[in-house]
Amino acid sequence: MITELQFVALTDAVRSLAQLRYCLYNIYVEGEYLYLEAKSCDNEQQKCIFIFDGEGNLL
Repeated sequence: MITELQFVALTDAVRSLAQLRYCLYNIYVEGEYLYLEAKSCDNEQQKCIFIFDGEGNLL
């Protein structure tokens, strides 16, 4: 289960990714870390991962 701070970070990330033309395609939690996987809408070869700790900080 994600924390409230991670949820706030998730919503901010989704808004930012949309502006950068990236699509979120996978979200999962392992331990206290929230992982977001995104790929470019223009080039499917470009992928990135964002990791947030339990306090919502991007690592």
